[in-house]
Amino acid sequence: MSVAETAAGAAELMTIGQLSAETGIPSSTIRFWERKGLLAPDRRESGQRRYTADAVRRVGMLRLLQEVGLTLADIRRFREERAVTPRSWHHLVDEKLADVERQIAALEHARKLLAHASTCHHDDLLACPSFQQWFAGYLATFPAREGA
Repeated sequence: MSVAETAAGAAELMTIGQLSAETGIPSSTIRFWERKGLLAPDRRESGQRRYTADAVRRVGMLRLLQEVGLTLADIRRFREERAVTPRSWHHLVDEKLADVERQIAALEHARKLLAHASTCHHDDLLACPSFQQWFAGYLATFPAREGA
């Protein structure tokens, strides 16, 4: 490799600080992902991490997967299963979708209760018949009270 080729290749590589600036992800998070085996530098020069432009996409994918609710363990499982069976990610996605739907239902329930509480004309929310009716239904969901 010529000196010009070596210089051109080095110019294309980013430091961890540059990758952090490019992605908005702190260097400490990038190092953490590396320790967890989710990201690796493309090479090392004088003991320093160096990344190609493709690392921006890899960091972006990690961030996206976390934003949709996957844990680092989920992401690792996703990567490992995908390496063996590319379509295996469907099962993981179905599991996460069911979890998100449960969270949405819980949040919708909370939203309704809070919306009622914010507009309730009773001085004491606990004296509100609508709240008491909701609360009775809530108590009925306790395992020892189901069917009672």
